[in-house]
Amino acid sequence: MLARLENDAARPGEVVRLSAQVIGADKLVVRAFGQSYTPSIALGRAELEFMVPDGTPAGTYERELSATGPDVQKSSVLRLTVSAPDDQAARP
Repeated sequence: MLARLENDAARPGEVVRLSAQVIGADKLVVRAFGQSYTPSIALGRAELEFMVPDGTPAGTYERELSATGPDVQKSSVLRLTVSAPDDQAARP
């Protein structure tokens, strides 16, 4: 499985795009910010958009991916850095 985030960093309220190549898998589960997503897989590829929840503290967060199929069981972790919201970034 090959997977990537379009952006490595985001702020609360921003949309993050993820794409994955999951050849041989018929199911992909992505866990992000306490939610589980199961994007459709077409021709071995899956894409997903999710939002960084408002109020998420600044820090680095792991996105867990699991792909499964008849002869496939793969997992991966992608890291996303969440920056402080604009109104907090300007504070001393």
